[in-house]
Amino acid sequence: MGLGRRALCDGAGTIAGRIEARGVGIVSVATRPVARVLLAVALLPEAVERLPEPEFRRFAGVETPVLALDPRPASAVEMVAAALERV
Repeated sequence: MGLGRRALCDGAGTIAGRIEARGVGIVSVATRPVARVLLAVALLPEAVERLPEPEFRRFAGVETPVLALDPRPASAVEMVAAALERV
């Protein structure tokens, strides 16, 4: 499963270092020129199973774990952080 291989990504030059903060506008943020892809997050419009089977997707030839997530609960950010700690 991609042993020894890494999927890398970077931001599009025209928008690198910027995010749209809803209700606030375009905001500058610290970035890295290149990042390793460790986790994919699939945003779903409904609640997710409590203990779903592990899911993976291939990015740049590397099997990457996928976290299915309903982004509406306030704990969504913490769920992503917890999933990142497990990879």
